[in-house]
Parts: sequence; structure tokens; C-alpha cells
Amino acid sequence: MGAEDKEKEHGHTEEIEHYEKVFERLKASAHDYDLDHLVHHFIQKEDVNFALFNYVNELNDETLMMQEEIKTVNNDIREFQRQGLALDKTRQDIMKQMEVGGCSYESVNVNTSFNEKVDD
Repeated sequence: MGAEDKEKEHGHTEEIEHYEKVFERLKASAHDYDLDHLVHHFIQKEDVNFALFNYVNELNDETLMMQEEIKTVNNDIREFQRQGLALDKTRQDIMKQMEVGGCSYESVNVNTSFNEKVDD
């Protein structure tokens, strides 16, 4: 056995001793000396944590989608308000034309291009 092999073996021995010390500390802190029970309990906790992690990710995805929907609705609201203001101005102009000219509603020049945009 060469020097390099002895170094590897010594490194593995130290690693094994380290894991044994960690395991002993784990058993002491867990107050449970049954390895199977300890592993089973750990796996249960990991399953719960993973399920919670997935749930949080789903909620984050839903939140992002809802924020996009809110932006879209707010944009639609602003557009409808703009169209409403334009429609009100058109109505006021028609009323002024009717007052000034003293003519009937049918003879008033209505901006049909605006009406077509509102209908869209």
C-alpha cells in the first residue's frame, strides 16, 4: 500500500469519524435512539416542508397572474373613462349646435367616426 493510498484511507477514516460524531449529536438532541424512527420522522417533516414550498410557489404564481389581470382591468377602466369623456363632449357639442341653430336632432351633424369607435 502506497503513501497515497494511506492518505486516502486516513481521509476516509476521519470522514467516517466525523459522521459518527454528528450522528451521536443528532441522536442526543432528538432524544430518539431508534434510527428507523428518526429517519421516518425526518422524511415526514421533509414531505410537509416540500408540500408547503409547492403551495407557496402556487400562491406566488397566482399573485403574479392576478396582478397582470388588475393591470389589464385598470387599463380598460382608463380607456372607458376616456371614451366616456369624449362621448360627453360630443353630446355637449350637439346640444350647443341645437341651441344655437334651433334645429331638430335629426339635422345636427353627428361625428359618426367617433360613434363607430365607441361601438367597437
